[in-house]
Amino acid sequence: GVEELCTKLLVPAMAKIGSDWAIGNRSIADEHRATAIIPILLGRLRSAPLPAGRKRGLVVVGCPPNEDHGIPASMFSLLLERRRFEVDNLGSNTPPETFAEVAQTADNPVAIVFSVTIPENLGNLSKCLSAVRAVRPEIPLLAAGFATVHTTAEDLGVDSVITSFEEGLEIVASLVD
Repeated sequence: GVEELCTKLLVPAMAKIGSDWAIGNRSIADEHRATAIIPILLGRLRSAPLPAGRKRGLVVVGCPPNEDHGIPASMFSLLLERRRFEVDNLGSNTPPETFAEVAQTADNPVAIVFSVTIPENLGNLSKCLSAVRAVRPEIPLLAAGFATVHTTAEDLGVDSVITSFEEGLEIVASLVD
């Protein structure tokens, strides 16, 4: 299925390509080629019929300012849709004010998920969290991505840190089940 294809094939393949690039076994061109293919594949996977049933609520997904790695957010959005969530993916490099506006106008959101891969962007994550908390303090805020896995929810100021796509899907589902 789509979920297994993403979590068991695409994620490990991209992680391997990224680590190979980081240690010098692949060129940046190889990494960019692989990165360009993923949105095409995700687009094709979006055409698969969605499971029947009522929507389980809205989840907002996005990346803070200066975070250009939007593929994990796009993949998580696709997986949430497969679990019958309505998703508003704000994409990469999203200003705090945009997160706040979307939070303020959303009808009964389940959660907002912030994807951060670069540790230098944790300060921008904090700005986004503050902007959302100022307008809708009751919305659960979740952080995911490479920059967040070696820290705690308390240190980041979020309700939960997501360490894998599978865990993230379970955490979001637990907020409505």
